[in-house]
Amino acid sequence: MRRLLFALCCAATSLAAQPSRAIIGLSGWPNKFPIEDVAVPFTLDAPLAKSYGAVKAAFAELKVPIDMDDPAGGLVGVQLTKAQNTFAGYRMSRIFDCGEKSTMGPNADSYRLTIVFLAVLDSLDASHTKLRVGFVASAVPNSGSRTEALQCGSTGVIEAKLVELASARLK
Repeated sequence: MRRLLFALCCAATSLAAQPSRAIIGLSGWPNKFPIEDVAVPFTLDAPLAKSYGAVKAAFAELKVPIDMDDPAGGLVGVQLTKAQNTFAGYRMSRIFDCGEKSTMGPNADSYRLTIVFLAVLDSLDASHTKLRVGFVASAVPNSGSRTEALQCGSTGVIEAKLVELASARLK
């Protein structure tokens, strides 16, 4: 009986612990991490395939060229891109918090950023999709090196906009 219980516990643990679909490594961050660690969860009222198409279209509407397009794996977005001053039509300090220097203002506005922007989609049931949006960056001073890189967290603005655009396409 104990062996059976142990086997069931092990099986349940391995089913719950799904591997990440994207491991992120950015300068300024101490270790690589799964995108799910920084992702914001949402629910879309549509099946997986339709939701995937809507999220992909939302990236296009934001004018964010995607370099990851895996409908079978439920992963779409940008694995790594560089930007300065603006991204997807937003001023960097509106979408990222990279700290601030008192004389220069927000670091996000004056540093070079390396950005990861990924959406992970999973079916919840026949008519709902779980969407997790990961948006994170590292920032390097214009005259600095990668060893001076800072961690940048999202303010949540772009994730909300992506979901708004995708949801509008699902109506």
